[in-house]
Amino acid sequence: MPSIAHQLITDLITLKMNLDGFDVVAFDGSSTIENTLLIKIPPKLIRHRPDIIALNQSGQVAVGEAKTANDFTRHTHEQLTDFYSSHCTLYIGIPMSAEDKLITALKTLNIPIEDIKIIKVPDRLLLND
Repeated sequence: MPSIAHQLITDLITLKMNLDGFDVVAFDGSSTIENTLLIKIPPKLIRHRPDIIALNQSGQVAVGEAKTANDFTRHTHEQLTDFYSSHCTLYIGIPMSAEDKLITALKTLNIPIEDIKIIKVPDRLLLND
């Protein structure tokens, strides 16, 4: 079960996607923003299931993935590789304190930072988790 911090970050990714013109079509977990009872669970993209899949009016696909400070493992590296390889607009939400970990992971994987939409959440919003 996702942590409260993970759920909050996922909700903030959803908000950013909406602001950028994307509509959520698949969501893994529960949301305070989307009516997740009416939304399907995302399919796997290569080997891993993202937290969010969204589409815009021109049919462009966006993928959203939330990461907490303790999430930067080999599994996360595999997810980033799979999602980036899917040629989607990739949104990654992280606590501000995890920015260095994300940048290191992206550099290690040869994923250009400028190709990723990063949503940095102030850690103080996540303290109760």
